[in-house]
Amino acid sequence: MSVSLIICGDFRAANPAIVKMSDEVKDLFNHSDLQVCNFEAPVHTPGAKPIKKSGPALEQSADSPALLMNLGFNVILLANNHIMDYGREGCEATIRAFSQVATVGAGSADDAFAVRYFEINGITVGLLSLVQKEFGTIDGKDSENYGAAWICSPDVPDIIKEAKSHCGFLLVLPHAGAEYASAPLPGWRSLYKRFIDYGADAVIASHPHCPQGWETYKGKPIYYSLGNFYFDELTFNDLWYKGLVLELTIGDGLEVKEHFVCFDDKIGMIAFDRSDRIRKHIERANRLISDTAEYERYIDRICSARWPGYKYGLLRGLCGVSLRMKFKDIIRLSGGVVLGKKDEMYLLNVLQCESHRWMVERYLRNKNIV
Repeated sequence: MSVSLIICGDFRAANPAIVKMSDEVKDLFNHSDLQVCNFEAPVHTPGAKPIKKSGPALEQSADSPALLMNLGFNVILLANNHIMDYGREGCEATIRAFSQVATVGAGSADDAFAVRYFEINGITVGLLSLVQKEFGTIDGKDSENYGAAWICSPDVPDIIKEAKSHCGFLLVLPHAGAEYASAPLPGWRSLYKRFIDYGADAVIASHPHCPQGWETYKGKPIYYSLGNFYFDELTFNDLWYKGLVLELTIGDGLEVKEHFVCFDDKIGMIAFDRSDRIRKHIERANRLISDTAEYERYIDRICSARWPGYKYGLLRGLCGVSLRMKFKDIIRLSGGVVLGKKDEMYLLNVLQCESHRWMVERYLRNKNIV
């Protein structure tokens, strides 16, 4: 006997009426017991107001849950950086909209950090959904707050260890990483391997909005980013429209099959991607992970390339300027100084979010110490 799972990346649809899957993708989904995806933004909730945060507040159509359930999705991941964009009202409305299926990773502290168990064909599968430190995350399972489960909570190791004693297969699903990067940051690689040490049988992540590579640790797979499954938000990065769908078969062991998919948000079609672009990208991503020297150089380049943006944002948050910046940025920042406008939420985001903080730290350390 076996259990089959389909794991997809990030989903957000402002216009779900046009979203559809090709017959080939439908056929793949029709043969699975569990279909899982990350629901990357709350449903539109009348009266709900966006929270105070850094970055855009996203929502999606109130009809999106019905679309996903009609497509066969029966496990919805909610531990992501946008689920609390419209506060508790938006998150609660989203959970209610998915009342017919399982939601994982958000709600009260008890619900957010709860492992969801599914017994199928005599096999018990556990799923745990976690997110990097974002606006609306909950620090631990005993918190009285409402939101999404924090991936670096001190409670997580014990949660994983205990969950493994209740199931034959435990899947941890993080939502974390550097957006648009081809390879994961070292901190996430180390943490995901610790999850395996604690008892997870596989780690499958999302958030960077492009596919990243994968590796095997102690015989167990770690996929660092599935990319987007469908996400109708303006972008100029073509990898935004390409992702991975994983087909997992759990029986005597674990078999994983990768499927490349793409979507066209103009016509709403999700289809298999047989282009050289995605294959070459994945080959390079996996090569980066397997080649330590090349990987370290790549991460250094990413951190260096993003430092000017962080520097500008940090100065904006402190209401300051630097004469070593581009003239147009000095002018823009000077206006903030004169008016006394601070973007302290940006500062908070860089300090609390592991991915941002690690990149800033690595750049500054390389420049000043190494």
